[in-house]
Amino acid sequence: MSASVNFTVTKKYDCDVLVTGGGVAGLSAAVCAAREGAKVILCERDGCLGGTATVGLVGPFMSSYDPEDVTELRKKLISGDVILETSGS
Repeated sequence: MSASVNFTVTKKYDCDVLVTGGGVAGLSAAVCAAREGAKVILCERDGCLGGTATVGLVGPFMSSYDPEDVTELRKKLISGDVILETSGS
């Protein structure tokens, strides 16, 4: 598996730890490094943090998980009745 990322750097940032990916693992790494006193930058390409636990509607991570609600939301998303927007896309 290979990945490619293209971007233009417009500003210079200094940090001790750069975490790419704001999923559960990335958030945990960033928090742990910051708690140890490191200057941390956390980069996330999507419009929210949490990775699949957030955008994938992964039930075990949701405090008010109801399978019927998730099924209903999925139907609305597929039918186009609900439109999700993220900034920076």
